[in-house]
Amino acid sequence: MARSAIFLLPLYLLSSLHPAHGYGSGAPKSQCGSLAPGHGIPAKDNSNTPYSIKLNSTQLSPGVSTEIELTHDGSDAKFKGYMVQARTDSDDSVIGAFEIISDDAQYVECGSVPQSAVTHVFSEAKESIKMKWKAPSDFTGKVKIVATFVKDYSNYWVQVPSETLEVSESTSTGIQFPTEAPSAEPEPETEPESEPESEPESEPETETELGANERHSEMHPIYKGCGKRKSCFGYPNKCLENNKCELAASWKPSGDHFEFEMYRKDGTGKYVALGFSKDSKMGDDLVLACASEKSAELYWNSGQIDPTFLSADAGIIDYKYSSEDGAIFCTMKSPSLLKSGDYSVNLNEEQTILLAGGPRIQAGKLEYHLPGKKLAAAEPVLLSLVSSAGAKSDLLVKLHGLFMLIAWLGCAGAGMIMARYFKQTWKGKQIMGADRWFQAHRLFMVTAVILS
Repeated sequence: MARSAIFLLPLYLLSSLHPAHGYGSGAPKSQCGSLAPGHGIPAKDNSNTPYSIKLNSTQLSPGVSTEIELTHDGSDAKFKGYMVQARTDSDDSVIGAFEIISDDAQYVECGSVPQSAVTHVFSEAKESIKMKWKAPSDFTGKVKIVATFVKDYSNYWVQVPSETLEVSESTSTGIQFPTEAPSAEPEPETEPESEPESEPESEPETETELGANERHSEMHPIYKGCGKRKSCFGYPNKCLENNKCELAASWKPSGDHFEFEMYRKDGTGKYVALGFSKDSKMGDDLVLACASEKSAELYWNSGQIDPTFLSADAGIIDYKYSSEDGAIFCTMKSPSLLKSGDYSVNLNEEQTILLAGGPRIQAGKLEYHLPGKKLAAAEPVLLSLVSSAGAKSDLLVKLHGLFMLIAWLGCAGAGMIMARYFKQTWKGKQIMGADRWFQAHRLFMVTAVILS
């Protein structure tokens, strides 16, 4: 009997375990529907939550933003994690776009809608988090902001709602501030609320502190927050997945400006540049370059020639240049209308991003980019929305190269062999009125022409 118990004990312990998944560095896309952490413990009752969502306004016009604050009731109930969305009152669908204004915030793309949710980056306790939410320009109706607050592993509240936010056409400024909340009637002091049963000590956070690791890691700044706090684009294609790009750039909105970062791994005596185009080809496009230690440089590219220098100013501020271990890295802020003389580009409009690198001859003088050191985005993007800028597919180029090899090394070569060595061997043996060698020769040569 004792021996049986020894064997059954491990099976019992294994059966009592349940999977638990935490997200110490922010909630993933898979939680967009439920907004619930995977702790394997039931959520607390929202009627007793110490947390709330404060709105700067309760009525908006379409296309207008309002400020939101996730906070607590004044107690010491700080929260470690959160995830927030805006949902329509009619069908509970995700709507609108957020703008983060805190370092401890990153975007989550829910339902392929950029900036449709926000979550934490670091798992340290926080007093409050502020952000902005913008109503769609083509929407009217009622909206609620819902958020999940995580105090610790065992204590969290899911989909805590805000006041109702009404988006409607209005002739006013578009913002109505919330009315002063009526003073809460004092609760009858019949008897002090009994102390809740003391819950067992919270299990230590099992989440890997990825957020803290990112903050202190050796990862280059160009890769930090990609797809969550800023949009990124890198060469070669898909290099951002393993943080091993030869060229990289990032951008995000910052008030009336856009913050840009540019990076080149082998940057000594070279440059990395961003082009803003209406198509995927370089030509008649404005180019912003990271090349000088003193200032950003603006160029005009007319096609497959060296770009023409325009300005080292163009309203760009906070320019910083660094060089370490042969790599160059630039950060800067650009106005939404990037202009020099008769040349300009509106960064608030959709742009096809072009990334390239080449030799820098001297100040204000760049050479045409090196062969292969270029990449175009697959489609135009709005720089004001944080999203993933995928590269244009080079499948057609690869297929063309493959067909050329088959045509000239395979078919053309075989056709010449037929004419050279089989003309006498297959003489007199015909297919459809012509010698076999000639029919084979003609077939191979025609195929070579078609594949070319």
